[in-house]
Amino acid sequence: MLKLSDIQGAKLETKSVKVEAWGGDVLIQKLSVTKRDDLQQYFGSEDKARMKEAALRTIIAGVAEESGSAMFSEEHMEMLGDQDGEAIQKLFGDILDFNGMSKKSSDEPEKS
Repeated sequence: MLKLSDIQGAKLETKSVKVEAWGGDVLIQKLSVTKRDDLQQYFGSEDKARMKEAALRTIIAGVAEESGSAMFSEEHMEMLGDQDGEAIQKLFGDILDFNGMSKKSSDEPEKS
């Protein structure tokens, strides 16, 4: 039986993904409930600036160092916005898929 200390010490699951434009791999992580809720306000808009912000904020929340701490912060928004658009879109999609937040992930049959 789990104890509270087991849950409090649990780390969010991570996965390595290749970012060709950056010449290597980064770790993406499962998002906490709080981070997912914070990001929801940026989704569903048809406004291009809001859509860009959703992608960049998702990358900031979803890319982690090996220690589990965030690789990027709000200060990196402009730098990330200047990166290869295809690479950013793929990384954004990878994070959404890994967190079950994309149409693709919701279309996959449940494993039993």
